[in-house]
Amino acid sequence: MADTIREDVTAYYSYNLSFPANNNKAGVPEPDLLIGNNVTRIEIEDGAIHITLGNKVSKPLQGKILSLRPAIVTGSPKSPISWLCGSDSTVTGMEAVGENKTDLDNAIVPASCDN
Repeated sequence: MADTIREDVTAYYSYNLSFPANNNKAGVPEPDLLIGNNVTRIEIEDGAIHITLGNKVSKPLQGKILSLRPAIVTGSPKSPISWLCGSDSTVTGMEAVGENKTDLDNAIVPASCDN
């Protein structure tokens, strides 16, 4: 699910050279309408995507948040963006956009987060 939302945020950025403030601006359903087997909501906030885990995930993960944040090349808005998963940090020359609300231990961040 997050891949589709990432594509929407990336497309918005490509067109506007800024990030959407919320789900509505990104053209996606409201957070509570983006649900799945392991997700109870997906919220876009200033370009960052906050995924709240729930439904069929194990009890210790219920209500935990995993953030995906865009990273841009400093001073070059037309360069392609990269994505940071969880508490991942940027490389030199790039800056993260949006707040990281991840409250998962790095040891249990999904392997699918690796780009």
